Amino acid sequence: IVGTYEAWIGMREAAAEPWTYSWAFGFSIGTPAQPGDFRADDPGYLMVSTWFGALDAFAAETNKKVAVFAFDDPDGRGWYLGFITAVAEQGYDCYRAEDQFGIYPPGTTDFTSLIQEWKSYGCEILWGNSIAPDIGTVLKQCTAQGFEPKVVFATRGAMFYQEIVAWGGDLPNGVGMEVYWTPDIQNAEGIGGETPQGLADRWYAATGEPLAQGIGWNYAVAQTLFDAIERAGTLDADAVCQALAETDLITMWSRVVFEQDTQFQRVPCQFGQWQKTDNPWVWESPTVFSYNDFLPATADLIFPKPWD
Repeated sequence: IVGTYEAWIGMREAAAEPWTYSWAFGFSIGTPAQPGDFRADDPGYLMVSTWFGALDAFAAETNKKVAVFAFDDPDGRGWYLGFITAVAEQGYDCYRAEDQFGIYPPGTTDFTSLIQEWKSYGCEILWGNSIAPDIGTVLKQCTAQGFEPKVVFATRGAMFYQEIVAWGGDLPNGVGMEVYWTPDIQNAEGIGGETPQGLADRWYAATGEPLAQGIGWNYAVAQTLFDAIERAGTLDADAVCQALAETDLITMWSRVVFEQDTQFQRVPCQFGQWQKTDNPWVWESPTVFSYNDFLPATADLIFPKPWD
């Protein structure tokens, strides 16, 4: 059984011997937690609610016309089909959604045909799910063709510093993306009392690189598994699975409780935005909108996106 709406996590039937339990950590795009779960009715654990919460502050300053693009793979296509429904439900106009316009094949390097239609329709919001090089190419070609939407949100390929730097220039400025972990997270603790800020400091000392939010994700996954093995008292798979099912643990990523029907650990989702800093690495992605008081916003959202 696979957790809520993450096409790239699943792939169950593709396994030589299909597995039964996922114990996956991941985002829930729009499927709420079941009644009784501590995350039930909490928009801070839903990607769609969080992203529209950020956008709604400025929605009245746009025409609500949305251009959507997605890489044609399970993640991109699955996201697109779910997202266009959410867009319509929120009162936005997704351009040619009924035609799945904007889903493009791997290897595409020229997005002119998409950009010109978006521009002609007057889209003021650009939203995409793709790999980092393609997002950069789309933004460069938007600039070259005079298409400058007020809002750019990009999931998957806009999450990490090394990827957005490769776009060049100031293209990352104001691009929104999901944030799932920062050293500012509260009600979180690692192994032996390690703190989120301590983990971030050790990362910088070891690499000299700016924060990679994935360190919090990966740390919490390992921490949860170690805890389950310790409680099981054995490496027997069935015993460890039972221990995982009973997990209720404060981790580096706050509280971990697997949903009983899906064996899924839905994670908190915040909205971040790439912004220029005075630090040597230039770009950071602070949280600019959050429903979660334990992972609060630390900067103001830039609107509209600068294109200079």
